[in-house]
Amino acid sequence: MRTILVTSGTKGGTGKSTIALNLSVLMAYKLRSKAQYPVILIDASVDSGSSTMLLFGQSNPNVQYTLIDLLDGRTTDPLSVLYLRQWQVNGDQFNIVFAASGFSNLTRYRSLYPLSMLLNAIRSLSPILTIIDSPAMGMTGDIIEVTAPYLTDVIPVMTPDHSSIKAAKLAVNSIKAVNANINVLNPILNMFDERYPVDASTGIPWTEVAKGELGMEPFVVPLDEYVQIARQALEIEVLKIGPLESKAVASMINYSNEVLGKLLQ
Repeated sequence: MRTILVTSGTKGGTGKSTIALNLSVLMAYKLRSKAQYPVILIDASVDSGSSTMLLFGQSNPNVQYTLIDLLDGRTTDPLSVLYLRQWQVNGDQFNIVFAASGFSNLTRYRSLYPLSMLLNAIRSLSPILTIIDSPAMGMTGDIIEVTAPYLTDVIPVMTPDHSSIKAAKLAVNSIKAVNANINVLNPILNMFDERYPVDASTGIPWTEVAKGELGMEPFVVPLDEYVQIARQALEIEVLKIGPLESKAVASMINYSNEVLGKLLQ
C-alpha cells in the first residue's frame, strides 16, 4: 500500500481538496479491477469537509460518526468513520472508501494523534492507495508527525502566488525532515490563469518560479469556470465534466495517469 499526502502547507484556497478528491476518484476507477477497495481517501480537513460533502452528495449529511468523533474520543473504532461510495461508468462499477470529515461550526485546534489508529486499521481493507487530504498545517501542526511514519509520497499543491509556492516548499521540507525517504511527486500549480503566465513583479513565468522553489517541474492545472460551477452544484468534477470540455479536468486525468504509471511500475 502506498500512502500519499496531498498538501498546500499553511496556505488555504489552493484547490487542494478538489485535487485530492478528483485524483482519488480517477485512481479508484483505473484500479477498479485490482482490489475490492483500491483507494481510500482520508478527508483530514476537519471542520471543513468539502470532499466529504461531495462524496455524500449533500451539504449536511446525517451520519453516525465522522473523523471529528474519532479525534474527540466519541468513538474508539476507527473503521466506524469509513463510508463507501459507488458509481457506475460505462457499465463498469467502481468505488471509493472514505473517512468522513466533520461538520462542526466550531473551528479549533484538534490533536490528530488518533488518526494513527485509522491509518493502522485501514490496512485490513488492503487498499492499493491511501490518499490523505491534509488540513492546513497552521491549524493542525501535528499532521506531519502523525502521518510521517505511514507516508510514501507527497503531492504539493500551490497556486500562482509567491506565498502559496513558498508554503508548499516549506511543507515538503518539513515532511522530509521527519521522513527522509518520502517520494515527492510532481507539484501541482493549480488554478493557473493562462492569460497571466508571468509573475508581474519579477517577469519570470510562474512555472519557473515554482520550479525554482521546489526543484521540480510543476504540473499545471488551468483555472476553469466549469470546475467552479460543478463544485457549487456539489458535483465531483471528473464525473460530470469531460476532458474535451475542461482543460482542468483533462489535466487532472493526465496527472492521475502519470502518477499511477510512476507508482505502480
